[in-house]
Amino acid sequence: MPGMTPTDGCAVAAPSITFRPPAGHIALVVVIFFAALAGSCVLLKRCLPFPDVPVVQEKLEQFTQHGDDFDLVFLGSSRVYFQILPSIFDRIAGEHGVPMQSFNAGIGAMVPPEDSYVLDQILRRPHRRLRWVIFEIMPLHANFDPILAETGRLTYWRDWPRTRLLTERFGKEWAEALRGANGRAVGWPAQFETCCQALEVWLGNVGLFVRNYCNLGRGEELFARQTGRAKKSGIRLVVNGQLWDGWDYPKISKPMAANEKKRTEYEEALDGLLRTEQRFDFGDSVSRETLSAKLARLAEAGVTPIMIIPPTVAEKRYYPTPIAGQSLTIWDFSDPRQYPELFSVDHRLDGMHLNAAGAEIFTKAIAEKFVEIAKSGGPLR
Repeated sequence: MPGMTPTDGCAVAAPSITFRPPAGHIALVVVIFFAALAGSCVLLKRCLPFPDVPVVQEKLEQFTQHGDDFDLVFLGSSRVYFQILPSIFDRIAGEHGVPMQSFNAGIGAMVPPEDSYVLDQILRRPHRRLRWVIFEIMPLHANFDPILAETGRLTYWRDWPRTRLLTERFGKEWAEALRGANGRAVGWPAQFETCCQALEVWLGNVGLFVRNYCNLGRGEELFARQTGRAKKSGIRLVVNGQLWDGWDYPKISKPMAANEKKRTEYEEALDGLLRTEQRFDFGDSVSRETLSAKLARLAEAGVTPIMIIPPTVAEKRYYPTPIAGQSLTIWDFSDPRQYPELFSVDHRLDGMHLNAAGAEIFTKAIAEKFVEIAKSGGPLR
């Protein structure tokens, strides 16, 4: 009809209003969310007790309670944990006029960077008398020992400094894969496979870092602690009226000397070691950085470091190249020609470890070298 508009007599729908926040607003919300999440994780971690990690928790608790009583600490893998007896070391040092109370902080399958985390934890606890740390020298390891799978040992030490070092190792492995091992050209399938393997290892390490940082699975511990239901610790601090010194020895069913197959394999490996002069692996830049950080931490604490290479028949041993500005004291017990008693079949568990008799000989050798340093007032090789 004349004078009517197209909408006359019809219902008009209200215009749709859709609010679309700008990208910057979304980004800000995401940043705030993750910042709050990170802050909550840090706060929760401070409220939680040290994780219930067998052996590690036990040894750190000894320092929490009695750290001021120890003058020297041994640190390393099972080649330290099972092979250095503080009771023998202290007795020999005392007989030579160097009173000493030492503690074995070695832990089975502990390699860098886990060992540096344990060292940091020791130095954060009472250590008024601590003046020496004798530690097993090893390169940085990106892989973990399969025996630790599905245990707390894989996660408790995963902080950012350690994860950063593992990330640097990942980058180095990628670079080496792309240019070929030792500068040799390799086909792209081999390069791709090596890169994928390195990526898988790195992602696994990052996942463990996230798990540790987010305290996954530890809410029950906090609840039990707040409600007074936390389980009582079975940690031993005193043994036979004396401070526990951290040493232990593995229980084995059959020594190598009585196992013909193991004995033959060991003798073959030892023979190969005796015929080579190239016993050392001088490591890479990331391993040197890891070692430098450890030495710097000890220097800051006023503690003198001594590095040892235990007696094994491994094809190569890590012997770092000189680090700028730092004097390295390294005792090498890995030469069967210089220390034949440490490689005797009668003193071995296997190619990597000594038996109880061998451990006593090894401890005495370390103590004698230490007495020389303590009496001279300066490091000796």
